[in-house]
Amino acid sequence: MRRMKRVRRDRRWGRLMKVRLSRRSLLLGMMVSLFIWVAGCSASQPFGLLAALQANDTSQDGGTGQSAVSPETTDPSVSPSPQPDDSPSAESSPDPSPNPTEGPDGPPLEGTPSPDSGQSPPPTKPPAPSVSPPSTDRPNASDGPKPTGSPTSPTNPTSPTSTTSPTKPPGPTRPPADGKPSMENKTVAITFDDGPDYRYTPAILDILKENGVKATFFVVGTQVKREPQVLERIVKEGHAIGNHTFDHKDLTKLSKAQILKQMKDTDALIKQTVGFTPTMFRAPYGAVSSAVKQVMAEQKRQLVGWTVDTRDWAGTSPADMIAHISKETKPGGIILMHSFGSKHIAGTVEALPEIIAALKQKGYSFVTADKLV
Repeated sequence: MRRMKRVRRDRRWGRLMKVRLSRRSLLLGMMVSLFIWVAGCSASQPFGLLAALQANDTSQDGGTGQSAVSPETTDPSVSPSPQPDDSPSAESSPDPSPNPTEGPDGPPLEGTPSPDSGQSPPPTKPPAPSVSPPSTDRPNASDGPKPTGSPTSPTNPTSPTSTTSPTKPPGPTRPPADGKPSMENKTVAITFDDGPDYRYTPAILDILKENGVKATFFVVGTQVKREPQVLERIVKEGHAIGNHTFDHKDLTKLSKAQILKQMKDTDALIKQTVGFTPTMFRAPYGAVSSAVKQVMAEQKRQLVGWTVDTRDWAGTSPADMIAHISKETKPGGIILMHSFGSKHIAGTVEALPEIIAALKQKGYSFVTADKLV
């Protein structure tokens, strides 16, 4: 029985202690919350309370900016003390200028008391959010009244003119030859060797005329002598011509004098037919030696090679020629074809319209070879 009574007493005492502790904890929590709330309110607007007190003191003192002092504590022999450093104007209006009567641009401000008057300057603006000292090379933007009409203001009010030169606009882009910006520099030259002849060359000229394409013909002297009228048509229709030796000899196997004779004999026939001597020269088989290069330099000739060889003279099918040209042609390329010299040139005539169409579809424009060397 005693043990049961002791247990009951302990339980009642434990419940009582829990209630007391709960009440004390609740009271303590309320006091802490109240303290935090009061501290937060006091810290949230410290400048607002000080500004309100200062405004009240200013209105009682007649707007001079002096702090009101009770008659019991005023000492006539002591000059009024300046505003404390923690006032809004002291924090937000530091003036690096040695003369406190000068504004941002130099002249005195209206209503500013002289430094000998013993009075502190009146506040001229609300407190600024930043209290960092102004830059020494220009006045702080917070020294003067803030504009209200526009959200933006000049970054340097003391400088009437800007020292930064305006950015020069980019110049106009040079338009490409075909008028399409994406096709700039996509040019190609089609060349025909070994002509002229009376069968394939006229057919090639018809196709070029129909498609509005200018080409280059490297002619052989013996063929010019046989078909002068075809050469005349080539020149008349605006195509370019070049010298391809007199009888298609391999120049690397000839002496310098023989190379020069091959060139001069063909020049004479061309000039006799069309009235001028061409400046372009193509060596048969593309075979070039140091002697050939020396003769070209001495005669001021353009030695023209190629970048795409169709091998049409060997019997390449039209389909293979079209595919090869479409794959291998690059901007500035020179395509080698023939207008005479083999029975397989019929395939060249057959493939030419589709070759032109394929290159145009890729954005190429056609020029003569002298424009690319």
